[in-house]
Amino acid sequence: MKDYELYGRIKQCVDNNIMVYDEEAILTITKKLIYHMYDVSFDELQKLYIPTDVFPDFDFAQPQYGVEVVRDRRFNYEESEKMIEELGISLPCNKTQLVLGVWGDESLLGAV
Repeated sequence: MKDYELYGRIKQCVDNNIMVYDEEAILTITKKLIYHMYDVSFDELQKLYIPTDVFPDFDFAQPQYGVEVVRDRRFNYEESEKMIEELGISLPCNKTQLVLGVWGDESLLGAV
């Protein structure tokens, strides 16, 4: 995904004011997070873009619930911090980085 497309999808999510996160996990991509995002997408979530500096608590080489997990440096702490500041958003307590769920032309923003 190109930078402008990624930014556009994140902006779309911010405009829709929906963010999904696992309140029990700190700096970890969990199956619970993927399940929540899958549920919000009405079982259509295809890809989940995650930071490379935050690790899942599962084998991310295999799809989870049919969702491909893609590690992307553009979601690492410094880059997430820049996007959060540029977009003027805040994250839930104990969350510092963004994740992005994608299916078709739709997107869903998550936080870890």
